[in-house]
Amino acid sequence: MQEGFSRTYRLTQQLDFARVFEKGCRVQSRDRLVRVHYIKNNLGYARLGLAISKRFNPSSVQRNRIKRIIRESFRKQLNPLRSLDLVVMCADAKRVSNARISESFQECLDHVFHSQVVRTAD
Repeated sequence: MQEGFSRTYRLTQQLDFARVFEKGCRVQSRDRLVRVHYIKNNLGYARLGLAISKRFNPSSVQRNRIKRIIRESFRKQLNPLRSLDLVVMCADAKRVSNARISESFQECLDHVFHSQVVRTAD
């Protein structure tokens, strides 16, 4: 895969986000920094949605930093990812290093990969 992050691999529609939140499963990192909601899709590849709130990260600089870190971690993991739709949320990350955000996201992905049951979209 090329170095960019194609629109194909992004959740862009509000209905897709709503489906993941309503019918999907969720997992949270031990440090409660990152939460991932996920559901199986029928597309044959994974898609990522980001829900980084102004409430917890009021600075646009911080929100964009979190998004860049999560996208890059997702892009690096894209090949082993199954057909999943993921929505990632992140708590206050103002004083948190980039590496810690990436590790928390990776911890969530590891849990998703090792879970026995992944709900499917109806």
